[in-house]
Amino acid sequence: MPKYVGCLWRRLYRRNCTLPLSFSKSNNNDSHQYLSMQATGLPMASSSIGGPSWRAFGQNYGSMVLPMIMGCVATCFPAFSVFRVNLRIVSIGTLFAFLIVIDMTVPMAVWMRYLMGHSRRCTTEMSVPMFLPLVVLFPYSAGLISGTLICPLICASMFPLMLAVMLYRRDMYS
Repeated sequence: MPKYVGCLWRRLYRRNCTLPLSFSKSNNNDSHQYLSMQATGLPMASSSIGGPSWRAFGQNYGSMVLPMIMGCVATCFPAFSVFRVNLRIVSIGTLFAFLIVIDMTVPMAVWMRYLMGHSRRCTTEMSVPMFLPLVVLFPYSAGLISGTLICPLICASMFPLMLAVMLYRRDMYS
């Protein structure tokens, strides 16, 4: 991942950031027109009042959900449409559960670390709770739930867990 992409992403999240709108050919510094980030509606680090912004928080959440969904689609689509995976077989269902958790966590961690510029601690702190939905394997292996419920249960429980971590560290994500 090129470093300039992450740098640009971090710049967009800074407070009162301005981007050049257009440049004239003269060397006069006053000839540059700048477009404020607040005027464009792009993400801001905090609200104009000075407190944490719920809008920026929501945009951070959405930007981390996107790679998770992409990882889920990359796993589920080939598994069910191309390979016709039968999740009623316990060993295949267990393997698929681990695969779906890894395929949703790794893209999110890469996105956080290299594009959004979060530290290793923050990335690990967000990635560890993503493995908690594997608890669903205990009732599945006991035969209490069917194999077709594994993917929806795991995927649906990852999003509230991620939201809980983000709310716990709200100052970091808004």
